[in-house]
Amino acid sequence: YKDLNYKPNLQDAWISGFTDGDGCFNISYILTKKRFYIRYLLSQKQDLREFIEIFGVGSIEYNKSNQCYTFVIKDMETSQNQNMVIVFKYFKEFPLKTCKLNSYKLFEYLAGQLWDKKTLTEQKKAGIKTLIKLINE
Repeated sequence: YKDLNYKPNLQDAWISGFTDGDGCFNISYILTKKRFYIRYLLSQKQDLREFIEIFGVGSIEYNKSNQCYTFVIKDMETSQNQNMVIVFKYFKEFPLKTCKLNSYKLFEYLAGQLWDKKTLTEQKKAGIKTLIKLINE
């Protein structure tokens, strides 16, 4: 997209299409910290710093082994979805078109379950740990 005059934004479905191709949704449980991490990621060989400006949150990580950049928006189960609000609003307005939509729906549902502290029991956490393995399958 850098060769075109187009600049990605949150007012159309371009990022949704880009995510369908090169994005993923992830929830992981870090045993040593005993907490869940909730992440939306876009990976590409070129630098993706522009996405920090577009979303107003996020960071860039470089993966040496894959030689690619990853734009990451992350939250913890304890953060009341402050960073993910913009992601959820965007994909509600511009839904994914591929089978990645199923991954997104599960991701969104599980994130909501983690943030619902009134009903988040150890049993529910155990179920979530099992279900997170199905995201991106």
